[in-house]
Amino acid sequence: EKGDVIRIVAFLVGLADSEGLRGASDRCCLTTDASSPPDAKRIRLSAAGTLSGMDPSVALVALLDYVLADTLKGASAAMTEPMDDGNTRFELGIQGLLLAVNLTSSDPLLLAAVVFRTELFLLGNDSAGGLLFREASRAANRARRQGARLLGACCNVFAHRSESPANKWLRQLAGVLTASTSGAMQAGAILGLCELLRAETISSDTRALCLKVLEALCVDRESDPTVLAAACDGLRRLSESSALVWEVLGADSATDGGTMTRQALLERLYSFSKPVAGGLGDTKEAELGAPHRELVHSSWRFLGQLAAWGR
Repeated sequence: EKGDVIRIVAFLVGLADSEGLRGASDRCCLTTDASSPPDAKRIRLSAAGTLSGMDPSVALVALLDYVLADTLKGASAAMTEPMDDGNTRFELGIQGLLLAVNLTSSDPLLLAAVVFRTELFLLGNDSAGGLLFREASRAANRARRQGARLLGACCNVFAHRSESPANKWLRQLAGVLTASTSGAMQAGAILGLCELLRAETISSDTRALCLKVLEALCVDRESDPTVLAAACDGLRRLSESSALVWEVLGADSATDGGTMTRQALLERLYSFSKPVAGGLGDTKEAELGAPHRELVHSSWRFLGQLAAWGR
């Protein structure tokens, strides 16, 4: 039954976590590299494959299809209702795909199948948008960040090879950010762009995309706290791996697009904390509301990362 399949996938993701495949399943540090897990980390999964006569990676992808299909149907429960471990089915799909990326990184055919599922699941196709852009609850906002990291992990596996989906996904996400007025779609596009830019070599194209994301923080451009928090989190993640954001801003003059200086960005980030500094004194959800509380915390994290580059 469907419930049994979901529990099996959840068990496998938990097993991968317990065996040290943090790149596959950790909710806070969703990263992976271009190599397959060492043999010592695959003992149990490999044994399972021997017993069933099926490659464990193939079996995982087959089981994942049930979870992904169930989530893509659009039922709100898949996006919002937690399972026994606190994750939603949306988050389980993301964690399962990341485990599959890790296990299939040395098998081009299987990896291509996993990347195809990732694209369909998160970005959608011509007729429907993916779950990265879905309007939903705070759980979906959390999963959106995990989904963006999955896109980055897929591109890291290819290590700038010609078959990498990075350029295609960058164009798609940039188009969504430019054309959409939906807060959820803009937030998903921003997070995805920043994760993909982490894996890219700095160039004129990456600088232009970074500027596009920075525009979301301009005073006269955006007021939706979900989008602003996504911009802070995405740019912070990007700044963890390179100085691209700090360099694009420039020290004293406006950016090439004439939108923001370093000082203007710092003042904008500080402005998000005014409700706290101006009298509330803390960031309790009851006083701020969930979206603004998330924005305040995201801006603080981004300020801390910028401070490392501004020494």
